[in-house]
Amino acid sequence: MSDRTIEHDLKFLMAVLNWTAKSRDERGGLLLDSNPLRGLRTPAEKNPTRVVLAEEEYQALIGVSGQIDWRFQSRWCSLTRQGQEGVPAAGFSRGR
Repeated sequence: MSDRTIEHDLKFLMAVLNWTAKSRDERGGLLLDSNPLRGLRTPAEKNPTRVVLAEEEYQALIGVSGQIDWRFQSRWCSLTRQGQEGVPAAGFSRGR
């Protein structure tokens, strides 16, 4: 299991614990007095891997993305354009 996976899982768990520490039950009491993981440092991946799509894979995804929903196609194109500008978008970049 990579540090990246652990980081994402811990961030999700901490968000749930933060929510329970602020939420109240039907009698008005807090569900959790405090977040026991507050202040915990999460591991960070030193060299996270990025998915690189071949040009054929990219074109195939663009082709079918419009069949799913126009918003999906618009968002996918936006993310991959960001990746072209040197900023890895959502972990994806296009192969050259």
